[in-house]
Amino acid sequence: MSRARVLVASALGYWLVGCTCQDPHRTYGPNIVLVVVDTVRADHLGTYGYTRQTDAAMQAFSAKSTRFTHAYSHAPWTKPSVATMLTSKLPRDHGVRAWEDTLPPDVLTLAEVLKLADYRTEAYVSHHALSPEDTQLDRGFDVFDISAYEGTDPHKATSAHKVSDLGIAALDRWEPGVPSFLMLHYFDPHNYYQKHDEFPFGGQRIDKYDAEIAYTDLHLGRFLKHLEDSGHLEDTIVVITADHGEAFGEHGIRLHTTDLHDELIRVPLLIRVPGLAPSTEAHTVGHMALTPTLLSLVGLPIPTSFEGQPMGVVRGSLGLKADRQIFSATTHEADKRSVVSGDHKVIRDFEHDTWLFYDLGADPKELLPLQPDPTHEALKAAILAEEDKPPRAAGKAPMSDKQREILEELGYLEADPADPADPGE
Repeated sequence: MSRARVLVASALGYWLVGCTCQDPHRTYGPNIVLVVVDTVRADHLGTYGYTRQTDAAMQAFSAKSTRFTHAYSHAPWTKPSVATMLTSKLPRDHGVRAWEDTLPPDVLTLAEVLKLADYRTEAYVSHHALSPEDTQLDRGFDVFDISAYEGTDPHKATSAHKVSDLGIAALDRWEPGVPSFLMLHYFDPHNYYQKHDEFPFGGQRIDKYDAEIAYTDLHLGRFLKHLEDSGHLEDTIVVITADHGEAFGEHGIRLHTTDLHDELIRVPLLIRVPGLAPSTEAHTVGHMALTPTLLSLVGLPIPTSFEGQPMGVVRGSLGLKADRQIFSATTHEADKRSVVSGDHKVIRDFEHDTWLFYDLGADPKELLPLQPDPTHEALKAAILAEEDKPPRAAGKAPMSDKQREILEELGYLEADPADPADPGE
């Protein structure tokens, strides 16, 4: 057994040998597709009540899935958010909290566990923020392909069509009897915004943002159609989510990374499980639940290092029995923490020593901070308790001059990020 497999098996606490799609403990699946669409806030999708048609494919998919109405990312930018999806750990615990951070070698990933269970594992990503050298998130993947953006500036080019083409080609290589895990990362809704004549929503930044979502949805729809036409859909668990949202001046914030209001951390989450009835789940849930849930659904044991709680099957549908405390954090050009449970939300700004308390049911746009009630006080104590835990030290990837130039241009390395003009403005 290779050293990598020994490390993974040791972390699991027992050996997984020869686990294939014929495993008698498998309940659903066995294939898994994880789709991450960058920078999509839930309230800009018709799936979540938006009046503009930005997501025809996702709406059609939602009708066959479990739609989570209050799903949250654990960070307002890509690297720590996706790292949490794949490790089921908060950013403080997996260590990826800054641009140069890489995943420590002892942190287990979903792909490593699936690889040990003889899965074919592939990922196709469309931004250098997820590149192997910058993250080490490629561990456990047979293929970790960055060709969708290689040789281009992903902020100034479209790539959704490339990602779908690569995903479709991967589906065509799936072999009978070999379970597969496929991760697709679509970047186009991230600034800068490109013009798409087929979606003439208007000339404002927010209009162009919506057009980028619609363009991405168009190509995601091609992939989903091929998944169904190829016959794979009925043996594949499909997750569609976003790594974080985007701000357009709400709460004095533009872009993302530096704040934890809902426009930045409330994200779409759709999960289709073959054999389970479509449903809507209103309890609060976070990305930490994804990895243990997927392992549970395909009948694999959940490593003790994965800290999220799996979701369960309740009366034939995927769901939760109660709201969970969802912690989010950013230490990139800000120092903030938040926790959401049901309608209660607390945001802590450590730099400015302030607290904000919200009732999301009465005030979904977070315009009316409240005096804390007993539930808020309990969530405040939970934030402080989390902060008492020491953060994990991460590896460090050297930042090239080109990468620094791109990040400075986008405002990510400025103390107060500017709102960059779109090309042509």
